[in-house]
Amino acid sequence: MMIVPVANAGTSLITSVENSADQKHKIVHASYVIERTSTCVWKSLNTPEQFPQFIPRLSKAKHLDTQDGKEKFFVIIDPPFPFKEIINVLSVTFIPEKNEIFWEMLEGNIAKNDGHVTLIDMGTSAKLSVKMLLDLGGSWPKSLTAWGVKYYLPKVLRSIEKRVLDSSCAGS
Repeated sequence: MMIVPVANAGTSLITSVENSADQKHKIVHASYVIERTSTCVWKSLNTPEQFPQFIPRLSKAKHLDTQDGKEKFFVIIDPPFPFKEIINVLSVTFIPEKNEIFWEMLEGNIAKNDGHVTLIDMGTSAKLSVKMLLDLGGSWPKSLTAWGVKYYLPKVLRSIEKRVLDSSCAGS
């Protein structure tokens, strides 16, 4: 398990990566505490089309349609040079009464991107718990997953935190 200190005193990002039981995929876990109520954090998490405004390297998140309570999004992530952009069509389910978001990759240029975010209410703060099943596929170097966990995931979580802290509910 890797612990990465972050800017706010007393707060840390905890990440870990393990192989799936079938050894075919990586399972990425992360937890991150944001010093705002879960209601405030949820407001930023349930607006994926706005993610490119504040999440680094996410160049597009377009809502395609809604079917059976699942939202369908087209998403593009621009990894560092020399890697080509990562393109996914995701099916996303928002469960506000449980503060949960599930996503499943329907198609894309990587092999697998499925995951789950749970927002845990801690009174005046909220803990984001993330679990992703990730497989970039054979044409992508394994170092890209390591880069994602070590550098990109912390930036994404800090960007969400900044968005929440800058939001209209920042006083809550």
